[in-house]
Amino acid sequence: MVDIEEDEGVGAHLGLGTDVESVEQLDDATVKEVLKHGKTRWFGRAIAALSAAKVASVTEDSLRTMREKHPEAAPPPGLQGVQRQEVDSPHVTKEAVKKALRSMPRGTAAGPSGLTAQHLLDLLGPACPLAEPLAAAVGCLAAGKMAESARPFWYGAKLVALEKKDGGLRPIACGEILRRLAAKVLMADKEVKKAIEKALLGATQTGVGRKAGEAAYGARSQLTFGHEVVWSESGVQQGDPLGPLFFSLVLKKVLERVERGMGELEGDFLEARSFYLDDGALAGTWQALANWVALFEREGAQAGMFLNREKSEVVVHPVEAVPGQFQGMKHKLLDNWELLGAPLGRPEAVAAAVERALEKVDKKSRAISTLPDPHVALALLRTCAGFATVVSLMRSTGSVGDYAKVDRSTRAALGNILGAELDEETWAQASLPTRLGGLGLHSCSSTAAIAGVAAALSGWEAGQDLMSTETRARVSQAADPLCQAAVNCPHLAQHPTVLTKVQDAQRVGAEQKPRQQKIWSAEVAQLRREAIMEVADERKQARMQSCAARHSAAWLYGSYDAPEWMWLSPVEFNVAVRMRLGLPLTAQVGKCRLCGDADADVMGDHSLCCMSGGLRTRAHTALRNEVAAVAREALLTPALEVQPFTQPAHACI
Repeated sequence: MVDIEEDEGVGAHLGLGTDVESVEQLDDATVKEVLKHGKTRWFGRAIAALSAAKVASVTEDSLRTMREKHPEAAPPPGLQGVQRQEVDSPHVTKEAVKKALRSMPRGTAAGPSGLTAQHLLDLLGPACPLAEPLAAAVGCLAAGKMAESARPFWYGAKLVALEKKDGGLRPIACGEILRRLAAKVLMADKEVKKAIEKALLGATQTGVGRKAGEAAYGARSQLTFGHEVVWSESGVQQGDPLGPLFFSLVLKKVLERVERGMGELEGDFLEARSFYLDDGALAGTWQALANWVALFEREGAQAGMFLNREKSEVVVHPVEAVPGQFQGMKHKLLDNWELLGAPLGRPEAVAAAVERALEKVDKKSRAISTLPDPHVALALLRTCAGFATVVSLMRSTGSVGDYAKVDRSTRAALGNILGAELDEETWAQASLPTRLGGLGLHSCSSTAAIAGVAAALSGWEAGQDLMSTETRARVSQAADPLCQAAVNCPHLAQHPTVLTKVQDAQRVGAEQKPRQQKIWSAEVAQLRREAIMEVADERKQARMQSCAARHSAAWLYGSYDAPEWMWLSPVEFNVAVRMRLGLPLTAQVGKCRLCGDADADVMGDHSLCCMSGGLRTRAHTALRNEVAAVAREALLTPALEVQPFTQPAHACI
């Protein structure tokens, strides 16, 4: 495996774990920040705050470090023989701008101006006159029609430094939002897409599928670090939607030269080669690999690309010795190694790697469950922990590994949030999708085998294209270990109809449907719900039916535009979730505090239908006030109720 280095990487991803085990380790300001982002559904920011990643202050030391990470660099000699393909700048419409804005992740960070995508979305209302001027401005940026004096600002970025565990600093660049918006619009244009496909089609690069002008990429970038300026003179810029494309275009030309050089040499050829952006995987004899590395180091230097030997790995058989041509690279055994975070090797080694990853997930779930707001905690548990964090791991390892551990940690975290012990029956409902009456905390143990098979089948054709003819012939005769393990998975064996469909899909020539994992998982979830309903009494069946009704779970996780008051208070949320799961609301039976006559059962059934007391619910009060406000706007004179609302027949206004 090789790592190609420019200057700035393509960014970091949110890891499986967190640095804290309880919010008690955080200060009050950080906890408030987590809850604030959670209630606006910026869950990524909430988890980032929870992970205790700190932003380094702008000091002489940090400034020196940032400049060391962005050294001065002369322009590369260039790629001789590369022909520029000119594409006319597209006409930017306001519809294209709105679509590009909506495609940006919620909470996208601002650039040097402080302007965010959400600011622009809020401004582009139905009657807002700014849509056309904004589209014109984006069109100018896309065409490179920008005064030279303004280019450092519009094509620059805000630079922040995050503290790493080892004491170092990680640079994060946030480009100006209008520049990123122009790149998004370009990438969505049909003519630009055709040019990209023509330039990149092939099995060499699997990470991505136009040149926006010399204005953005023909000069060094100005990075604003506090009140200081750091110049970035090589590599693509973090957060630039066109960065991976330009990197891949240059890499493709370098790889083509390397291939021509390999063809001129006598000896062995590579059996397989593939790249995912700056990460590459090569397979072949020692001589073939050594030839390829030597050619790449020579040709890559001409384009400003360098092989990072310290991050490159050589995967060998335990009895083999590594030749001297691979000096400076890490050595990994074939029995135990990783590719893009996916553990590979012997089943025992893969299971051990999965176990280490699941320990981090368990730590994150425990930290989330200690948040003081249970409603936000459940939302984060569903979207940023448990199943959501290990789905890619399950697709690469299948049923190899104890994924039931994730279910146990999620179940324990949910119990901690609700302050209750959850039995198997309650967890079975909670792990169902919300449309089937659950909480959407998907079960990993019932999905792992399906995820592995679906990934293996969907990637089979692409994998064949990456191998040489001889290697393809050998591999086609071998059974896929993920598929074999899935057939023997006890969790999948509980659902024979789904198991049969999985086996049929593995047959040669079987049609591979898109989103196969989602289809099979939905079938398994439906079968699990049917099993619950078969043994449920009449009361539980009625509750499950009502919980599965349309929009019955809309209150659980809110919507992107939901106001903060729609998030329930801890008491309200605890009661609502307990009633959804059929958990008792109180430990003992007592007299109803409203009517004083009937017994208030532990499940809260009487409290729901008791007709005594004053304004019984916030929903009634809120609805009454809203209707009154609308009536006043219509120049009516509504009178709010004077006597307490005691009977359904009484009017509210």
